[in-house]
This record gives sequence, C-alpha cells and structure tokens, in this order.
Amino acid sequence: MIRWLGVACLAVGAAGVGLAAARRLERRVRDVRTMMYAMESLEHALSFHMPPMSALLEAMERRWTGPAGAFFAACRRDLDKLDTCSMGDIWRDNLRRSALELEEEDRSVLEEVGDILGRYDGERQRESLAQARQRLGVCLERAAERREKLTRVYAALALAAGGMLTVVLL
Repeated sequence: MIRWLGVACLAVGAAGVGLAAARRLERRVRDVRTMMYAMESLEHALSFHMPPMSALLEAMERRWTGPAGAFFAACRRDLDKLDTCSMGDIWRDNLRRSALELEEEDRSVLEEVGDILGRYDGERQRESLAQARQRLGVCLERAAERREKLTRVYAALALAAGGMLTVVLL
C-alpha cells in the first residue's frame, strides 16, 4: 500500500514539474504582451501631453495589474532616488526585482526604455517607445511559438518520467 502511494506521489510530482514549466511559458507570453501594451500606453500618454514622471508612472500603475502594475508602482516609489541615480538605474533595478516572467532578450528591450524616459524630448521618447513596442512584438511572437512547441513537450516528458518511475519502483 505504501509502495503504491509512493509511486502515485512520484507520478503526480513529475506531472506537476511539467505543468509548472508550461505555466512559466504561459506567464512569459502574458507578461511580454502586457509590457508591449504598456509601452503603447506610455507612448500615447507622451503624445498628448508631457506629464511629470511620477504622474505617468502612477497612471501606469493604476492601468496595469499584476506584475506589470507592481513594477510601475516600484518605479514610482523609487523616484525619490533620482538625486543619487538616474531613471535608467531605477527602471533597471525594479525590472530585475520584478515578478515579470521575462527572458534576457525581453529585459534588454525594456531596460533601454528606462534610459530614455524623462531624459529626452517627447518626440524622442515616443520614437523609442514605438521601437521597444515593435521589438517586444517580435519577442512575443517567439515566446508564443516556444510556448506552443514546448508545452506539449513538457507534458509528454513529465508523463513519461512519471510512468518510468512507476515501472522502476514497482
């Protein structure tokens, strides 16, 4: 009886590992898409008027929920550090600490945005945000393709590993 219970736990654990990996892929797609839309929102906000950085980040914090909203909230809270570090440093630090499920390519695109925000005129900021949005669109396509391919692979591997462990232990 205990042997069967152990085998069942191993099989369920292996399936859980596969499902967790698939969920990470799904979260990456969601977070890249959210940040792509956030860049569009920033671009539109800068098109109509040039709000102070605190007001801009507060609007982004209210507009977006989850990890993206938390990221913008952290950036807004850290604006008081502008006398000792740049907006780019604040943006990068909060991007690294955020719960956004991003890969290195996604992060590098977003890190460049922090170096532009509040530093140049409105037109230059809008152009940079548009370029970042386009590059994030490419990242989103790659992430979606990867998710489609690897979700099934992770599920199959997890089931196979669970089955193999079951056979070995019985």
